[in-house]
Amino acid sequence: MAKFHTIAFALLATSLTAQSTWTVDPSGNGDFLSLSAAQTGATIGDTLIVVGAVPGITLTKRLNIVAHGASITTALGIYATGGLSVSGGDFAGITVANATASLDDVTSARLRVTGNGTVSARDCTFYTTHAIAVFQPAVAISANGRAVFDGCTFQGADPWIYGVFYPVEGTAGLDCEGHAELRNCNVLSGQTAPHPILGAVAGGPSIELSGTGAHVDLKSCVLTAGGYPQLNGSGSARVENYAISAAAGVSVVNTNLPWMTGTSDYPGGTLAINVDSTPSTLATISASIGMQPPIATPIGRVWLSHTFLPVTAGFTDANGELATTIAVPTMVTRGLTVTFQGVVFPTTGGITATAPAILHVL
Repeated sequence: MAKFHTIAFALLATSLTAQSTWTVDPSGNGDFLSLSAAQTGATIGDTLIVVGAVPGITLTKRLNIVAHGASITTALGIYATGGLSVSGGDFAGITVANATASLDDVTSARLRVTGNGTVSARDCTFYTTHAIAVFQPAVAISANGRAVFDGCTFQGADPWIYGVFYPVEGTAGLDCEGHAELRNCNVLSGQTAPHPILGAVAGGPSIELSGTGAHVDLKSCVLTAGGYPQLNGSGSARVENYAISAAAGVSVVNTNLPWMTGTSDYPGGTLAINVDSTPSTLATISASIGMQPPIATPIGRVWLSHTFLPVTAGFTDANGELATTIAVPTMVTRGLTVTFQGVVFPTTGGITATAPAILHVL
């Protein structure tokens, strides 16, 4: 099986060998001085290594960004057609609009997923900073947006006071109109704060469900609310391994959620991936090139395209996991992104697609 994995990645790499890697360094020690110049000069699918502090741009060309240790000082707008990846960096804000993006080890103020935007985020931190007349959650997902978060932290804003008589409540860590899946995440709202005249000013819910179409899946998460229920609004939630305090309008269902995990790695490294479900459950893992927009199917959202390759299949162990390790060949192009997805076949019947796992080769 390991031999097949290596061959599969070699085939993926071969199809992407024309891509290039460029350095964006405002000090002049790279290929481009700014992201704007890089977008003009680079080719679709190329990777930009960002150094130092640079302004953000509206990214309309599909370019992968590697920004470990770098700072993007103004908001980055991702409007590019097709999937792209962002790894590392401290961002003043990120908006993903009608695009598909993978975020890995990113720190950002105010992530926005708008239109038909799709995001997969791993080991990221999202927060809200105080701004006069601007009170927004750390993460907001529009009605048609979809996002998957693994090991992420959300921090809403604490209450703010305009003078004495105008208190503003704190914000949620996540405001969802569409669909969000969270695993091993820490979601905090703004916390209750004192007011000189009116007494305590409420913080906010950990997660605000903004509309009956809003839905979240929570697996092994910690929610901390600052004066509201942990879940608030009029949508629905599926929960595993956590007790939820919810407002009357929220429908909460306890369930066993299938999931998939994965990590970023370097050429020559290894990627450990696994389906995380219930014990003794038949499951499969497949892979496809790039970040694909999800397709709604009767078994759930499917992230794989026609390029998919089977990786492994079998029954989950006593811990509910089906795990495998894949070698990342040394010839893989930097910036390569591969989407993995599992499908589980519960003994109770039916078929369920898991949340995706994303490999981004740094």
